[in-house]
Amino acid sequence: MENDIHVDLALIGVGAVDVGGYSTSNLDEAAMLGQMAARARRVAILADSTKFDRRLFAAIGELAIADYLITNEQPSAELAAALSANSVQVLTPDTPY
Repeated sequence: MENDIHVDLALIGVGAVDVGGYSTSNLDEAAMLGQMAARARRVAILADSTKFDRRLFAAIGELAIADYLITNEQPSAELAAALSANSVQVLTPDTPY
């Protein structure tokens, strides 16, 4: 029997973010996080700036699966443009309310 789980907002920590999407180093974790994103009304990706412009072994999903990227610094120009093109809002401590 498949679990029927739905959430309003999924907070998902990832190991890497690049123009191709979000990834982690664990295949099972990637599958679970991808399913969580698919079952959420809104998705916030949590990743500090050391995760930018990197790709790990297991893909979680493309940039467009997220509504928000919550991080400590603005991403590189290339990654920022890709996030914007996929309607992902970047939130940092300096983001005005």
